[in-house]
Amino acid sequence: MVKNKKLIKTCTTLAIFTSSFDIFAIVNIGGFNFRFCQLIILPVITLYLMNVMASRRFLAPKGFRYLLIWIVLQLVFCFRSPSLKNAFGYFIWLIFNGITVLSTCYFCEKAYSRKWLLRTYLHSFVFMSVVGLMQLFLYAIGVDFYVAQNWTGRLARINGFSYEPSYYATYLIMGFVTYASLLIANEYVWISKTKLQQGFVWVTIALILSSSRMGWLMIAVFIVYELSYHSLKKALTGGRIKKKTFSFIALALLVVAFAAFAVVYILKLDLSMFAAGLGIGGGSTHSSGPRIEGLTKCIEIFKKSPIWGYSLGGVDPMIARYDGEVYSTLHNGAAMSVVGEILVASGVIGLIPFIFYFLALLFRRTNSANITYSNVIRALRVAMVFELAILCFNQNILRPYTWWHIAILSAEMKSTQGD
Repeated sequence: MVKNKKLIKTCTTLAIFTSSFDIFAIVNIGGFNFRFCQLIILPVITLYLMNVMASRRFLAPKGFRYLLIWIVLQLVFCFRSPSLKNAFGYFIWLIFNGITVLSTCYFCEKAYSRKWLLRTYLHSFVFMSVVGLMQLFLYAIGVDFYVAQNWTGRLARINGFSYEPSYYATYLIMGFVTYASLLIANEYVWISKTKLQQGFVWVTIALILSSSRMGWLMIAVFIVYELSYHSLKKALTGGRIKKKTFSFIALALLVVAFAAFAVVYILKLDLSMFAAGLGIGGGSTHSSGPRIEGLTKCIEIFKKSPIWGYSLGGVDPMIARYDGEVYSTLHNGAAMSVVGEILVASGVIGLIPFIFYFLALLFRRTNSANITYSNVIRALRVAMVFELAILCFNQNILRPYTWWHIAILSAEMKSTQGD
């Protein structure tokens, strides 16, 4: 019997709702930034560890052994990093994320239900979407509410409490895909159709108004993916695509097209703004250039040591060494791509368990015959795929909201498999 259920639910709710906070409610301790979501979940983690020690029984979600192997290797690779302090800082961050996954799985169906966990998660995206839209409105009347970038003196690129719009879009894409997938599956058992539709609208509007090109690309890719998936599925079974599915996809296309029209023509923006940083038409490559350069450097470092990695906290120090510069934590994020980070941090030895872990998350069969569980897990899995895809063009695999998604997916899978 788990005690302190109210505390566990409160802390879990606050942690999920604030998982995207990068520039608000941050505490600096010993040169490292600690987010509110990390501090508020500490009581839950403490209770989890106390329960495990008291019962002397450790139960891990499916596939976690691969993550554990990767974590152990990251510890070993810390000693190969040019900056031991930075390496251990990132290692503690990784450990923290791993324990968050374990505690979420442990307390699911003990302190709260699967339904409550999913609802809380979905509602958090609506909350952050509203925050972003508030930014847009306030900036238009002259109030700068944590706006990181803007188009004009009165038009903000909304970013919520994330570092910038691209980070905001990287967070929101998981909500967009989860909401959309549940709507397409007509899954209204755990959350009503009305709330799903409303949530989807809020998140979609915020994602579009973030004006993140990668966010827009992910929306388009998702629409094409869903249309292809359902077309192939019906072709193999000899059926037809449901009118609701086709209507949803068609509506989504119209929304994206209208949004693009509104941004470009109604707001009278220069089209060159959207190509800025891509090197198109003779323009600069300040956006795509550093990403490609960072990935290239990671590949070169990986070639020099393809077997053994340098740990997650050793990636940026190694890039500094590659550039012949003195490393500083102010330069963290130089890899510019999670793909490059993982290669340098893990080497081939560490890459194997890392890949196996995500394969287990995304493709491990579930034993439940309940269609609701299947639809929920599929929605979360597809969202995980899109999150990993967009992270290929961004840095830091340790982002809290990414690991909260992993934790929730793991908890749902663990529950349906009767672990």
